[in-house]
Amino acid sequence: NVLEMAAEASVAMVVVVSTDKAGLGGVMGATKLLAERVAIAMAAYLERPTILCVRLANVLGSRGSLVPLAIERMKAGRYVPLTDGRMTRFSMTIGEATKFLLSVANGSARSGTVVVPRVGALSIKDLIERTIRRYATACGRSPHNVFVETVGTRPGERLSERLIDEDEALRAVEYCDRLEIRPPWIGRMAGEIPADVCDSAQFVKMTLSEIDAQLAASGIVA
Repeated sequence: NVLEMAAEASVAMVVVVSTDKAGLGGVMGATKLLAERVAIAMAAYLERPTILCVRLANVLGSRGSLVPLAIERMKAGRYVPLTDGRMTRFSMTIGEATKFLLSVANGSARSGTVVVPRVGALSIKDLIERTIRRYATACGRSPHNVFVETVGTRPGERLSERLIDEDEALRAVEYCDRLEIRPPWIGRMAGEIPADVCDSAQFVKMTLSEIDAQLAASGIVA
């Protein structure tokens, strides 16, 4: 409906905000994947608007995300939950996500393209430990007295996310700060994107100092 109304109103561009969780692993991922597929299908026959999908990583400090949850639980004197010590996630700050969306909107990608940021992957265990170290005192707790409890994955939850799948890798073009997955009707590109830019379990992990820098840039206050 939004895309049809945008076409009727002669809107120049629609950017569909998706997530690296887009897929069939859970309800949210399935709905995001469906939104992407609908947008790409509409782009095949609508002359206007230009329709782009942006598949963002986890946005540090956004509502319901890990760091605000950990701060809330520390303030309440409760333990901080850790899903699994092996879990990794692609991550970016709210500022990085905003700048990336604006750069995509001002770019020249053709309609039907899925744009994925080249971002770092972090260890959830490392993020929790650095969050406790940074915010525990402001929450009235000693970092040494905050208990971390492993709670296990929920149904459909994966230890690592994927930026793109194998089929998309054959249609992707790699730039310094992004991958652009061309629409299916363009055909395959010359080469395949290496696995280490697809799967956060294989991605070079953020260092502890890089995680600290993201926390500092996030603007989160305990």
